[in-house]
Amino acid sequence: MSENFGRLAIFLAVIGTAAAVVSASTDVFGLLKDDPATQESPAPAPVGQPGNSTAPTSPVAKAEPWRGSLVLDGTGLDLDTTPPIRDPKSSADWDFYYGSPLLITFGAGRKNLARWTGKHTPSEKECVDLLAAESVGNAPIAQGHLYCARSRLGRLALLKITGRKGDGQGADITLWGP
Repeated sequence: MSENFGRLAIFLAVIGTAAAVVSASTDVFGLLKDDPATQESPAPAPVGQPGNSTAPTSPVAKAEPWRGSLVLDGTGLDLDTTPPIRDPKSSADWDFYYGSPLLITFGAGRKNLARWTGKHTPSEKECVDLLAAESVGNAPIAQGHLYCARSRLGRLALLKITGRKGDGQGADITLWGP
């Protein structure tokens, strides 16, 4: 048995070394990168005409966030879809649910919810910072409360509780990201 174990160890070492060599060669030799020398550069402007200078590039603008209203209740809410889905087919897709009087992060040990108490509506960055500092697994819910939230897949959301709706709570939702 130890002879087979030794062979297996040697085999795995050879595979690991080969993978490391391939990985290093793509970084060192740029095998998988675009070659800037092969890209065409713009032709110079004819004499007496304005140059072909290009405007400075700015970072790609983020897509507008999705905004809408939903009812939070015991059937779950999936924030990883646009628009968010209430009552997803599988509870594995739930990010949050309402369990009177709490808004609850679905999944044991998840802390993806933080109440915003500032005077203005938070930005995406402010929600990221708040979630990094003060995330909880559940929070008391009341009309007018604002919550920054993070889905299972990391999508950011802002939930503004608008008040009781049937067996749940109404919420205006802003979703950032894909």
